[in-house]
Amino acid sequence: MLTSADQSLWQNYAVTHADNTFVITPNNQGQSQVERLELKFDADALRSMTVFDNTGQTSIYVFSKQQVNQTIDDAYFQFTIPADVLVDDQSQGE
Repeated sequence: MLTSADQSLWQNYAVTHADNTFVITPNNQGQSQVERLELKFDADALRSMTVFDNTGQTSIYVFSKQQVNQTIDDAYFQFTIPADVLVDDQSQGE
């Protein structure tokens, strides 16, 4: 949902906003592994993300020392597959 351009996906969720926090919950509770997602911002920067799942587990991710739009050398995105590794590429046809 957060990475899709399909706007109709948002119809399946309720989004509320208070202070600097957005809370996203599925409309069909019990049918999603994530029961609630909280995104906290400081100005335009995402500071934390809290995921509440259907098993009762809470995962908190805190973002710090953010650097926006920094130049990243292309070398960071190069990867050579080792000769003894089998790649299971299931992306064909997608």
